[in-house]
Amino acid sequence: MIVNSWIDDRRLIYPGDETVTEPNPDVPIACTLATKALAERIIEMERRLFRQSQGVERLPNGIRHRFPSSPETKQELFDFIVQETSCCAFLTFGLTFEPNHGPILLDITGPAEALPLIEETFGAANSDPACASTRL
Repeated sequence: MIVNSWIDDRRLIYPGDETVTEPNPDVPIACTLATKALAERIIEMERRLFRQSQGVERLPNGIRHRFPSSPETKQELFDFIVQETSCCAFLTFGLTFEPNHGPILLDITGPAEALPLIEETFGAANSDPACASTRL
């Protein structure tokens, strides 16, 4: 069984959840971190999380990273999503856990206007160079 969950507007949402709403168009497409804190956050993401990415693909409204399944990676992904939803309220995050301990898929999506920011901040430039075949 594939288990999907999304974190949107600081809520964990499961498939079939009746409370899912459309994205709020009034949320500005901007990270609320100060410039220095944002730069430090990107460096930390590259060092701890995106280096583990086994590939990146473009989605119509964002990107998808593929990570190996491990308890540590699961925790790092959850921590990453919690941190990002506190400063980037315009983004939607989705996790898919493939069956039989297969890869974990992290979807980062948002409004069309946010796509360049998503690709620049979370895209292939921030993943392992060995994943060049799956670059954006």
